[in-house]
Amino acid sequence: MAGVANAFYRGRRDLVLLEIDPARLRSALQFESPAHPTGASDAPSDERFPHVYGPIDLDAVVAATDFAPGADGRFVFAG
Repeated sequence: MAGVANAFYRGRRDLVLLEIDPARLRSALQFESPAHPTGASDAPSDERFPHVYGPIDLDAVVAATDFAPGADGRFVFAG
């Protein structure tokens, strides 16, 4: 996850990680390659990540955590 954040959002200080319970989600959930915010298709790896297509039900969010970069602007995901 930090690889995607560093590739597309390095230096941003307004990211939030949401932990979502898929069983509580009514919108479509698909695991796909990351999409670049500009629409480019240059994904940094072959990893698949969850993408939600539609509203995220508030009761499906079980945790929200600020995801701030380090002093060098890079993200580190601790787990």
